[in-house]
Amino acid sequence: PGVGNSWIVTVRENGSNTALTCTMSNTTSCSDTTNVVSFTAGNQVDVFWDANAAVTGTAGQSMVMECYPD
Repeated sequence: PGVGNSWIVTVRENGSNTALTCTMSNTTSCSDTTNVVSFTAGNQVDVFWDANAAVTGTAGQSMVMECYPD
């Protein structure tokens, strides 16, 4: 996001935040290796990128999510 800028990336289920979150600040990647969440089959999963006001443009954003069956 650039020097002095940050993104908070949160995985959500049905529009509600889960515990999976990380903050990108002066870096190009982040990960949450502490929290684990379970999703209910059929529910919607999305990723919310919350940028501070100084961040412009969204080119190059990508995400990798590893999912494992119970």
